[in-house]
Amino acid sequence: MGYSYGILILANIIIKFAGMSGLGNDLTKLLSLLDGAAVSALIIYLTLSLRILKIPSLNRLFKKDQGNPIPAESEKLNLAQKWSNRSIKTAYIWLLISALLDIYSRLQFLTGYEVDIGIDAVRHLQLLGFATTLVLGVGAKLIPGFIGSKGIYSGKLVAVVYWFILTAVIFRTVPLLLPYDYIEIIPHGESIMIHMFSLSGIIGMLAIALFGWNLHLTKQTIR
Repeated sequence: MGYSYGILILANIIIKFAGMSGLGNDLTKLLSLLDGAAVSALIIYLTLSLRILKIPSLNRLFKKDQGNPIPAESEKLNLAQKWSNRSIKTAYIWLLISALLDIYSRLQFLTGYEVDIGIDAVRHLQLLGFATTLVLGVGAKLIPGFIGSKGIYSGKLVAVVYWFILTAVIFRTVPLLLPYDYIEIIPHGESIMIHMFSLSGIIGMLAIALFGWNLHLTKQTIR
């Protein structure tokens, strides 16, 4: 699958260069759209094949030997483990949503409909929703071990960081995804969307700051 992704990305680069050189502009646009849709479809497949989301009906389609199951007792050792696991799952949900929206917008363009999904919304879902949420979730698990601790200092702070980054993603993407006709229906809708978009950056930075503070407290406990 890694090779498939690499081939699709390489194909996209070649198509971009072909378009820049003026070789069949309409054809290169079509190929670029199809290539992008194929990349998103591959992302969806890879996300589901990881079986992180634990959807029984889908997991049966991607049967894989994952070794012996972890005992239920060890899965609930502490609050930090629970919320870091939830962060990782949520990150892949955002990645799945971004890939579906990307395919939807490309199909709209190919079929001649007006595209109502902004590419910025897809990118924010991938960078803030997937990448940042994943780093915060995995970081809460791994970084304490790298600095010589058995676990992160505060599980409650891990939970707060999760909710902050989730709020930041929602506030950042909803204003970009909601059609303007619906925004106009909401009293002061445009003002609300602008404030949501602005607050998303502040909330996201607070989440990262709290994550860093939690790691600092973790380091302070090491003797």
